[in-house]
Amino acid sequence: MFVSSSSSPGGGGELYIHKLANELKDANDVLAAYSADPSFNGLAKEATTSGCSVIRFPYLRIYDRPLRSLGLYVTGTKCHLPSQLLKEVDVIHVSQQNVEDGIDLVHWIGIRFPAKTFATIHMVQPLSSMGQQLGTIRQSFPRYTYNKLKESLRMVFVADAAQTEFRSMFGFLPTHRQVIRNGAESGIPPASAPASLRAKLGIPTEAFVFGSVGRIEEQKNYKCLVQALSVLTRNSKNAYLLLVGDGSQRQQILREAESLALRNRVVITGWTNNPLEYYAVFDAFVLPSLFEGFPFALVEALHADRPCIASNIAPNRECLLSQAPLLFAPHDIDALAKKLHMIASGDSEVLDAVAKAVLNAKATLTQEQMAIQTLRFYRTASSV
Repeated sequence: MFVSSSSSPGGGGELYIHKLANELKDANDVLAAYSADPSFNGLAKEATTSGCSVIRFPYLRIYDRPLRSLGLYVTGTKCHLPSQLLKEVDVIHVSQQNVEDGIDLVHWIGIRFPAKTFATIHMVQPLSSMGQQLGTIRQSFPRYTYNKLKESLRMVFVADAAQTEFRSMFGFLPTHRQVIRNGAESGIPPASAPASLRAKLGIPTEAFVFGSVGRIEEQKNYKCLVQALSVLTRNSKNAYLLLVGDGSQRQQILREAESLALRNRVVITGWTNNPLEYYAVFDAFVLPSLFEGFPFALVEALHADRPCIASNIAPNRECLLSQAPLLFAPHDIDALAKKLHMIASGDSEVLDAVAKAVLNAKATLTQEQMAIQTLRFYRTASSV
């Protein structure tokens, strides 16, 4: 059973559940549990369509609680999943966006079913560094829970960096743990996009398109990307930016583009159930994030043979083999603009580095490998 912490109906944690479920469902009975909130109807329908059994349960997200996770000290933790069902399943795997998100589920399930409770935290970052008010204080309940369960909880870390950061934040690691990096399905997408798709987006056939996939939120640092595009277009008149996704900063990004006379060169698709088709539109992929877990979108872009550059943060370094030509400081607009120019001009140093990263991704960062390693961890950890 995969249990969603229901942080977002379109985040990496939900993608993680779907990728694992799709790989495991043919040989195993797979259940996916989502909040009964209507905003998760789409995810539940998608899971059902792909062949998984789906359970909906009443759940009040941490971010809908007045005191966030601190309130759990007063109210305690509870879970409205059927207890009999939890007794019958072999594995209960909770997918958390960060250390606070879904911690009530980890606490409640982990205490009652210690031998079968697994958890994955996709962004192991101090809450304060993610812009969360009173973040350091709010980490106290997660610290209490992980410490209480450190001998029994089975933890899947999506990157070496996540495991290192967890130890730095809490001063210990769970006894049973495994680093299993996120992977992408093979064979995506076609080598080139049909002209009709570019035309539909209002992008000229001859344009050089920088693309990115993700929620339009501050974490993704898209404002910096738009500003770097402005620097680039002083000398390159055919550069466009295509952002695939939606979020609270959508209008802010469009206003920034307008202020820099780039309104016609920045295109945002909005939410889509099939972001993979847009990789074929990209001439290059850019991930300027301030923080990440292990970025599915970057792995997918490599599988799609797209030249990639990304912010110089630990998960991106792991994905791109720490190759300097592909990395830039997240807040350095001029450095990013220089990388955009290099990749658009076909700089050999950049393209050679991309080729190495692509080979590594196709060999090791696959959805199949992610599922095989996870299933192996389920079996070995559960037998301890």
